[in-house]
Amino acid sequence: MKSKVINMADKTSDAQDRFLESVFHSESIPDDGFSDRIVLTIRRRIWINRLALPVAALIGAAFALKPASQLIVALLPLLNIVPGDMINAPLQFLPQLQMIMLGGMAEQMSMAGGDIANIGAILKDMIDGERNVDKLCDKVGPQGESLIVQILAELGKLEVH
Repeated sequence: MKSKVINMADKTSDAQDRFLESVFHSESIPDDGFSDRIVLTIRRRIWINRLALPVAALIGAAFALKPASQLIVALLPLLNIVPGDMINAPLQFLPQLQMIMLGGMAEQMSMAGGDIANIGAILKDMIDGERNVDKLCDKVGPQGESLIVQILAELGKLEVH
């Protein structure tokens, strides 16, 4: 019922409505594309505003990457001084720190050359879950094999608990 009433009101117009329409009716003013340029400028500014924060974050991260990695490498020698009990508790709450430290160790090991460089590469396989001694030790000598066996023994003790 309401829709019929609204449609009827739209269809019927009285003298006052027709008068107001004639008074306020005017031809559109030619703007030679000015309105379109304004709309394009506004849309462009909206996109710039949308992209500004992500681009700034990426640039900031790029600048911060090198000093952050240098800080991590500088702090790695301090871990030899700190007792193991003090390290294990915070590492349980921040598991990424373990990977960062292990990555720094592997990088230093790869610069040393020889068996120790190969062991640095083997650490990644160990992280991925490889525990086969023969597969892990195929690129190292007897001393490297001994070290890998000791590391696997310690990992076995930790996995039991």
